Amino acid sequence: MSEYKIMVCLTRLFFVTTALFLIGCDQRSEEQRICDDYPHLCANLHYDSFCPDERFDLVITREKSHKGIPTRSRALYYELVASEKYRECIGLRSQIRHVQHKKRETNRTEAYLAILEQIKKIEKETKKDKDPYLSYYHWTRHQDRLALDRFIEAEKKNKIDDPHLKVFLSKYYKQRDPEKSLTLLKEAIDKTALDDLNPDWIINVALLSKKIGDTDAYIVHYLIIPQISEQTIDEKQLFAEIKDNPKKIEFFRKAANKLLASLRSQSYKKSNYYRVKASEEFKKKQKKR
Repeated sequence: MSEYKIMVCLTRLFFVTTALFLIGCDQRSEEQRICDDYPHLCANLHYDSFCPDERFDLVITREKSHKGIPTRSRALYYELVASEKYRECIGLRSQIRHVQHKKRETNRTEAYLAILEQIKKIEKETKKDKDPYLSYYHWTRHQDRLALDRFIEAEKKNKIDDPHLKVFLSKYYKQRDPEKSLTLLKEAIDKTALDDLNPDWIINVALLSKKIGDTDAYIVHYLIIPQISEQTIDEKQLFAEIKDNPKKIEFFRKAANKLLASLRSQSYKKSNYYRVKASEEFKKKQKKR
């Protein structure tokens, strides 16, 4: 390697290292500010270098809970999620044994036990809360049926906008009501940028479309899967659905390109394949159930 290339590599390494160091300093200074302003929010947290990101996120969410940002209920949901991540990290680190640093070992163990108690405390406080995020939390963590009922009721009143919560509901309705499941899934996709889109959502749209008898939507959505993920598809099997008709194949390829363009511009709702179109045969089967 030439001297010039070595210098270039060292320069890049310097800037990357410096950037990471500054990010760490920014996090630490913000965490320290909160701990100085509200010491009780940082009480019972470990003090060594393990789990820095998890501790930082937890301190940030605790401050928002303390201030009720955006609301007390919503802030507590985010604190619970941050607490779970902190619990997982510090729980593993608390198992590390020290010969020379027993205090650190004890400190991490105490932090682990303290976060378990804090999670229980927040769960007890929020058990009957009507906030959809907290209802979602209590159902998914504790199979609280009343929480699920509140969550479903919130969706009926159009109080759920978060794409991931819509996807969760879509899974809940998948067997109970495929059309509603598909509608919720498409609503989630419409609210998500392509770079953040989970390819499984598109796959499930394709499969649900096939289930309700919408072959066109099934084919078009399936065709874009290789373009938004590393997964491959069996086009031969896919086009067997339309008996390998050349004109139809060309039509679907163009339709797939348009669909992909709509996802890139976050205009999925305006595409020809956003509306759920169940076949009459499927509707008849549903009525007989």
